Amino acid sequence: MDETNNHEIILNKFNNLSYYEGSTIKDKILNNSHKEVRKLLNNYNIVKPWDTNRACGKSNYFDIAELKTNNIIRPNSKLVVTRPTSDPEKPVVYVYQNWQDKYQEIKEKILDRGYYEGFQSDSKKIKGWFEEENVLRFGTLKTDSVYVEFELANLNSLIKQKYYFVDKETAQQLHLSYQGQISALGVYFGFNSKLAKGEKNQSLYGINLNSVACLTMKDIDLINLIEGKSKEQVDLIDVIWTNKKGKIIVAFEVELKRVWKDVLLKFQALKLLCGDYGKDIYFVIVGNDPNTDYPVICEWVNSINFNRDFQDAKIKYLSVQKLIEILTKRDKQKSKHLLLEEFFDSDALLDINTNTIYM
Repeated sequence: MDETNNHEIILNKFNNLSYYEGSTIKDKILNNSHKEVRKLLNNYNIVKPWDTNRACGKSNYFDIAELKTNNIIRPNSKLVVTRPTSDPEKPVVYVYQNWQDKYQEIKEKILDRGYYEGFQSDSKKIKGWFEEENVLRFGTLKTDSVYVEFELANLNSLIKQKYYFVDKETAQQLHLSYQGQISALGVYFGFNSKLAKGEKNQSLYGINLNSVACLTMKDIDLINLIEGKSKEQVDLIDVIWTNKKGKIIVAFEVELKRVWKDVLLKFQALKLLCGDYGKDIYFVIVGNDPNTDYPVICEWVNSINFNRDFQDAKIKYLSVQKLIEILTKRDKQKSKHLLLEEFFDSDALLDINTNTIYM
């Protein structure tokens, strides 16, 4: 099978990806039926696969599949229920955060005490009844009752991402999707790509990513390459672009959780292992929100732990929005040469200053 054009397949997949900004998703939640909102929370991966997500209408009850819940529940699982109001297009979303603990209580006080005895069905579904607008009761006359008191969902806490994708694979593997797109974009520009060791053997859109990002650590020009922690740090960098001789051009870290110290430690290790040419590498942090991220990253870069090593480095910030714009322009057949030029020379890459030296 010819794999030489696999990078094109990954990039072309972007043509089929429609996305919404978080603010648009909030509007959709606030102006839709409760059943549609439940679907929306699932489709955009806002409610995670380990959460229980239900809709409950005028009947005031719903059921939960025991087997499925046993398989997915974990310490950070939530119970999310969308309910209608007097206005059918203005639902409310309720959330209960400590769902695993509450579910364990349901098992001990209800399921283990003959809850299913006399039921006609073998499906083993647990019914919950709303006794008040935000108070749910589990249990029957022959078992104890367990109550769940919901809080009104804070949409700012629930909808944390800036962008939400229609494509389910992209939505559920957002970090990997960005890695794959960046890696494929590098190959499109004529570079070679390397992925972090944890992702290089994964697949995206049916494509083995190691057929796009073919490089290993042995292929990279690391002048001071030695075994140990520094090498391990470099091998964890999300995406690396090199020229045909293995000299590193760009190193990318996709950081959506804002753990900047870990990012900079990887970049620091790479720069030191590259010797004199480390100052020519573009170290690019890919993030969701430049207004929030940029000043904090600047503070970290200028801190005592990093300033000396990064004083002459090209530390840059690439917003997800700019990445999407570049991918979109590529889809619209913009000249490859002009697009590459725009990537490096326009305002796509924000410069992160390192002006202060801490002694």
